Amino acid sequence: MNTNDPRPRLGMYRLIRPLDAHPMADRWLALHEGNQTSHIIYKFAHLSDRTHIRRFAGAIERLMAIGHPHVLPVEEFALGMAQDQRPWLVCPYPGTVDGLVTLEQLLNDRGGPLPVLEVQRLTSQLFEAMIAMQAQSVCHGVITADQVLVDRHGSLAVELYGLKAASQGQSCSRELIRDEVRSVVQLVYRALTGQPGDEPRIRADRLVRKIPSHWAAWFDQGLDELRGFDDARQALDVFTNPVIEEKPIVRTVLKRMRSALWVGSSV
Repeated sequence: MNTNDPRPRLGMYRLIRPLDAHPMADRWLALHEGNQTSHIIYKFAHLSDRTHIRRFAGAIERLMAIGHPHVLPVEEFALGMAQDQRPWLVCPYPGTVDGLVTLEQLLNDRGGPLPVLEVQRLTSQLFEAMIAMQAQSVCHGVITADQVLVDRHGSLAVELYGLKAASQGQSCSRELIRDEVRSVVQLVYRALTGQPGDEPRIRADRLVRKIPSHWAAWFDQGLDELRGFDDARQALDVFTNPVIEEKPIVRTVLKRMRSALWVGSSV
């Protein structure tokens, strides 16, 4: 081992270079010297008091215990073990040699809407992650495209899921859940149409041809603050298994036809 290596280290991790900062922490690309594997090191600001420390540690422990393919896992964490006494945690590195890729970067690089099949995959991955986390009373709040990492295979993972909300003492309330669900519906709308989901909004089926017939109505409901979905399960169920109701006029016509057939058979 080169003892003159000037790069900082945390335990077995050698910090290779800084990555773009996360809103909650500094990020570093790090190498585990024993396993020769790449990781992300998050270094947070000093925790102000015992209450904050307890909430932060509890949120990390829940995140480590649940796990989901589309939630970036936490592999290790420590409170104040770095030389500057800042808490830090370790996650696997899903990026490339060029750095991390976020959903925000992907959408910007594409310069337009994603194909329908990619939108379906994106929607399923994000809502399946939310279902698993909400089932354990872990909520993130609003999810933005720059909080979603994309790996080399195009799989998504939400970064530091629920950590900010939990460390601030926010409970997994109905309002927080609905805000979280609506934020993902907005992400899906943007991925499909290339347009933000803010009002005034153009119906998705006017912007994109040959989408499933129920998607426009799904967006209308999911982006409405009053009529929005109550949780991730409901949103995904309606997205993948729409309930198609017969229009009243169709039922009336069928009823009249049956009546005419019955009368004719009795003559």
